[in-house]
Amino acid sequence: VVSWIDGRRGEGAADLYAQRLDGAGHLDWISTGVNLCTAASERRLPFLVTDGLGGGIVAWQDKRNGNWDIYAQVINLDGQVGAYWAAPGVPLDLLATMINSHSITLTWDPTDNIVEYRIYRGTSEALLSLRATVPSGTTRFVDEQDLAEGTRYYYKVQSVNPRGESALSIASSATTNQPPSGEVVAATGTIGSDCVLSFNVTDRDQPEAVGVKSFHRRGGTSAFVKSSATFVAGSWQSTVPGSLVTAHGLQYYAMAFDGIDSTRIPATGFASVEIAVSEQAAFQVVAASSVEGYAMDGLPYIASDTRPTMIFDELGAYDAESWRYFTWNPTDGAYREYPNAAEVQPGSGFWLISATSANIAASGTTASLGHDFQITLQPGWNQISNPFAFDVPFSAVVLPEGTDATIYRYSGQADQRYDVLPLSSDPVLEPYRGYWIRYDGASSAVLRVPPVGTGGTAARATDHQPWALGKSEAGWSVTVRVNAAGVGDGGYRFGLQERASDDRDVCDIYAPPAAPGGFAYLGFLNGDEHRLWSDFRSAGLPGATWTLRMDSDQAGHPFQITFTPEQALPAGWQLRAIDLATLREVDLLTEGRLNGRIGTAPFSRTWRVVGGPTEYQDRVRQDEEEQLAASIVEFALRPATPNPQTKGGGSIVTLAAPHAVEGNLCVYDLRGRLVVRLYEGTIARGLTQYPWDGRDRHGRAAAAGVYLVRLHGTGVEATAKLTVLR
Repeated sequence: VVSWIDGRRGEGAADLYAQRLDGAGHLDWISTGVNLCTAASERRLPFLVTDGLGGGIVAWQDKRNGNWDIYAQVINLDGQVGAYWAAPGVPLDLLATMINSHSITLTWDPTDNIVEYRIYRGTSEALLSLRATVPSGTTRFVDEQDLAEGTRYYYKVQSVNPRGESALSIASSATTNQPPSGEVVAATGTIGSDCVLSFNVTDRDQPEAVGVKSFHRRGGTSAFVKSSATFVAGSWQSTVPGSLVTAHGLQYYAMAFDGIDSTRIPATGFASVEIAVSEQAAFQVVAASSVEGYAMDGLPYIASDTRPTMIFDELGAYDAESWRYFTWNPTDGAYREYPNAAEVQPGSGFWLISATSANIAASGTTASLGHDFQITLQPGWNQISNPFAFDVPFSAVVLPEGTDATIYRYSGQADQRYDVLPLSSDPVLEPYRGYWIRYDGASSAVLRVPPVGTGGTAARATDHQPWALGKSEAGWSVTVRVNAAGVGDGGYRFGLQERASDDRDVCDIYAPPAAPGGFAYLGFLNGDEHRLWSDFRSAGLPGATWTLRMDSDQAGHPFQITFTPEQALPAGWQLRAIDLATLREVDLLTEGRLNGRIGTAPFSRTWRVVGGPTEYQDRVRQDEEEQLAASIVEFALRPATPNPQTKGGGSIVTLAAPHAVEGNLCVYDLRGRLVVRLYEGTIARGLTQYPWDGRDRHGRAAAAGVYLVRLHGTGVEATAKLTVLR
C-alpha cells in the first residue's frame, strides 16, 4: 500500500491518495487510486503503516485550521475508507452442534468491519475462557480440542477491530456424544469345538441403537474374520466355528456402534481365548541310540502339571537308562538334571533324550494371545522356546539391551551341532523347539515374544544348515572340528577377513554350551573368556594369534582336533599350535591335526594358534615361554602324555622348573629299582620335555605296570606316576 499528495485537480490542490499493488505489481483498487482526503487545505508529509490485514493507516500534516495539525485515515483491504472507525458489532445467531464424542461445530452470522473473532468455551456459561481466535470472513469453527465424552459445553463469540471489542454473543451449547462402553467376557474353548465370544456393552444415550461386530483370527494368522454379534441373555455374542479353534489359540476384539461413534473392545490390544489342549497337542519324542540323540525342545502351552515326569509320563518312571531331562542354570553356567532341573514352562527350553519313541499328550491351556509373552533372561546363556503353537518371526521378538541378536538351534549333526541363526537371516521361532540366546546385561531382563505369526513372509529352515561365513575378497579361513570317543563337534572357524576387526564384530560368533551327556567341544576365547564359534582378525595383519580351548568328559579316550584350510594362507606364512601347558608345538599346515588323550573328567586343554611368518612365530613362542616360566613357582612333573603308555608307543614327560638346577630325571619301578635315566645335567628354567620310549637302560621293553618318574636335584624332588600297558 502506498500513499501520496496529488494535485490532479489543479493548481493549489493537495489531495491525499492511496493505492494497493499485488506481488506482480498489478493495481488492486480503482486505477485512479482511492482519495483519502479532498478537503480544501494545504497538506504535507504523508506517513503510512500497514494494518497487517492488507490495508493501512495514513497520517499527515494538515493546515485546514491555520496550523499544521495531524490527521489520519484508515483504508481496508477492499479499498474502503474509514471502515474501522466504527465499533465492531456483536456476532448474531451463534449455533453449537454436536458432531460426535470429540467434536462440536460452531456457526454464526458475519459481522462487518472487523479484524477477527474470538471464541470462548466452558463447561458452564459463567466460566468461559478463550478457546480460539479466527480471522474475519470465518463464520464456522470445529472444536476438537480436549473435549470429554458426554459433556455439555457452552460457547460465546466476540468480534474485534482496531476500534475495540464487541460484547459477547448470546451463548449456545452442545453436549458431546457418550459412545458405547463395553468389556470382554472371559472365554474358554476346546480344540475342534465351536467357541462363543461374549461382550457386555452399554450406551447411556441410545441403548436401542447399539450394534456390535466381532473380529477373530486363529493365532499366527494375519486376517481377521468379521461377524455380527447378537444380543443374547444380556450380552452380545458371536460364535467361532470349531475349525478355527486349535492349539494356536484365538485372538479377537469387537466394535460397538451407536450411529455416531464406535468403541473398540478392548480399547487396545486383543482379547484371547484360553483353549484347553490335550491329546490334540502331541509332542513327539524320537528314540535315541547315542548321546547325539539329545533334543533341545520347548512346550508351546501351559501344562496343567509342569513336572517333567507328569508331562512325559508316556516314557515311564524317570530312569537315566530310559530317559533323561536337563535344564541350564545361567547362574552357575551348568546343567541341572531331574529332579533338580527346572520344570517345563512355556518360553523355556530343555534337553530331552529317550531310549524309546513316544507321542506325548500332556494336558494344559494355550498361552494368552492378548499380550506379549515375557521370558526372563539371566546374564549369560539362556534356553528359550516359542510359547505359542505357531511360528513367530525372530525379528518381531523384543530383545533387551545387551542381548546378542542370534539364536542357536540344536541339530545334532556331526559336522556341526548347532545351526547359527542371526537376525539378518530372518529366522523363526518354531513351536516345540528350544534355542540358545546370549544376554550380557549386568542383571536379569525381560525378552518379549509377541503373538505374531510369520504371515508367510519368513522362511522356516527345516533342514540342517551348517553355518558358513561369507568369503571376502581378501583373507583366509580354517575350519576346525573335534572328535573324542565318537562324540564331537565341528563348524568352528578362524582366520583373517577384510571386513573383520580385532574386536568382536559380525565375523565373531558365540559358541553356545554343549549338549549334556557325553561331549567334546571347542571354542575360541576372547578377552572376557567367552567362547567364540568363529574368531576372525582383520586382513593385512603381519601375524595373528588365537586361543583355542577344548573341553570333554570322555575320560581316558583319545581325541583328535582337525584343521582344514578353506583358502591358502599368505606366502611365507606358517600356522602352528602351541600347547600352553607343555609348550609342545605342532605345524598345522603339515600335520593338520592335534592328537592327545583325555585325562580325568572334566578335561580342558588350551592352545595358542599362531599364524604368520617365521620371525613372528618365534616372537610369539618366546613370549609364551617367558610367561609360562614366570608362572612356575615350584618344581613339578606334569602328567605324562599319553598316560597310560601303550605297546609300541612312547610318552612325553614334562618338567616345570622355576629356576635352573643341576639334577637328573629317572624312571623307577614300584620297588625303587632304576629302569632308565632320562636326563642328567642342568635342568633349564621353564618347561622341558623328556621322551621315554618305554624301554629300560638295556634297551628292553619295560613290563606292563606302574612306574615312578622322579626328579633329583640340588634341594629339589618331584615324582609322577606313569602306567605302561602291553
